[in-house]
Amino acid sequence: MKKHSLIVLVLIFVYIVSFTSQVFAITIGNKNGTAFSSDSSSGGTAIWNDTASAKISDENYTTTVLNITNSSTNYIKATGFNFNVPANATIDGIKVRIKRKHQCGTCVPINSAVIMDKVVSLVKSGSVIGENKARTQKWESNSPNDVRTYGIGATDLWGTSWDVADVNNPNFGAVMSAELLSGDNVSLGVDWLSVIVYYSLPGNPIISEVAGFSTNTNDVTPDYTFTTNAAGTLQFTGNCTSATTSVVNLGSNTITLNELDEGLFSHCTMILTDGSLKKSNTLGITAFRVDTTPPVITLNGASTIDLFVGDTYIELGATATDIYIIDAEGVPNSVAVNITGTVDTSNSGTYILTYNAVDPANNNAIPITRTVKVKEKGGGGGGGGGGGGGSVPLYILEQMNQRNQVVLDQNKEKEKSGEVLGADKFIFTMFLKYGSHRIPTKVNEITELQKRLTSEGFYTGPIDGKFKVLTEDAVKAYQKANPPLVIDGTVGRWTREALNK
Repeated sequence: MKKHSLIVLVLIFVYIVSFTSQVFAITIGNKNGTAFSSDSSSGGTAIWNDTASAKISDENYTTTVLNITNSSTNYIKATGFNFNVPANATIDGIKVRIKRKHQCGTCVPINSAVIMDKVVSLVKSGSVIGENKARTQKWESNSPNDVRTYGIGATDLWGTSWDVADVNNPNFGAVMSAELLSGDNVSLGVDWLSVIVYYSLPGNPIISEVAGFSTNTNDVTPDYTFTTNAAGTLQFTGNCTSATTSVVNLGSNTITLNELDEGLFSHCTMILTDGSLKKSNTLGITAFRVDTTPPVITLNGASTIDLFVGDTYIELGATATDIYIIDAEGVPNSVAVNITGTVDTSNSGTYILTYNAVDPANNNAIPITRTVKVKEKGGGGGGGGGGGGGSVPLYILEQMNQRNQVVLDQNKEKEKSGEVLGADKFIFTMFLKYGSHRIPTKVNEITELQKRLTSEGFYTGPIDGKFKVLTEDAVKAYQKANPPLVIDGTVGRWTREALNK
């Protein structure tokens, strides 16, 4: 079985000088008589202009304008290719390539309009037929390299059947329409459109793909496996090559591609020529992307979190983005983040959480960590009228103690000089109860509590810094005199707030 590929290239040159100048030109290899039209059967309203000038190559172009969001164009319909595929051939596949661009007249920021394919399909006997191969990526703005390929080529029949008469028919061709998702006064131009028809003839070698590459790979020298029914010499086109240029074994063969750069490879093909100089079909290698860039992880929230025993830890998670996973707006999409490690807030300690991510090309992100420190609550628990021990963060506790020491030192100096004591007073921060000992700071809160209760007439014992029966009774007397405090003899949250008023 002999395979060939026949390429007819239709160039529709676009050079946007202004939005009122509309010129269109077409060249079809060495053929004449092609026909282009603006076909309203698409359901769109924007008409492609000057399609009659597509019959000759005079450096003119076809354009249209979309003014309303969610509006779409007519089909730009290309027919009259005049293929001459041999009558005994078998049609194996069809590929369409289109180069296009757009420019937004009033968008802010400039060129921020979003133009998407609406329909890209084939035409059989003048009628649109088969699968809609419209791509999901937005059109690039004024890019000279915005070339899109539709169909995987040698094995893609676009969901319908084709015979030689269909592709040789003057009314065989392709259509494309576009839609505006955001922006206004957007000019669209089609630069060129090409159609490739793959077909087989009896007697020639046949090569076929065993399994294509993964859509994304981080292997810059991937192996490619194909089958052949004849030995011969390999020829490569597109951006893929191999040091292996001859095939001896019939059946399955694996070759290693030469080193590839990062990027999309969608136009790689192979042809085998046997000893009789008969050429095989053109084998289109399934499109794939080489991606060696790992995703990047960003923590949500702080990298270090301080908690107390009994608090609730809320995991804020992290996000990982990958430059080769983009949505229709060209914005990087997230990659799943895996979190390892646990936080046990019932026990004090330092807990490390690790965040990892792997992109579709199997690139591992650089892991990042979050540290969660769980500490014992200052002063212990409490209850009743004391209002519970509560918890005061350590840094606030230290600031209060420093302030209290300053106030006490200032009052001592005033006492020595005979000055009247100022309005500053001691701030209680600790949970105190019967049996409490002096907290290991410069300030003894029990001593200051006894002084305070003495000054208010509730305590008559010695100022000794020991929380015993006399101090407990004085606290109860203070609580009784300051409802609604519960009378339990402990200095907890609510009692501290009363003393600190």
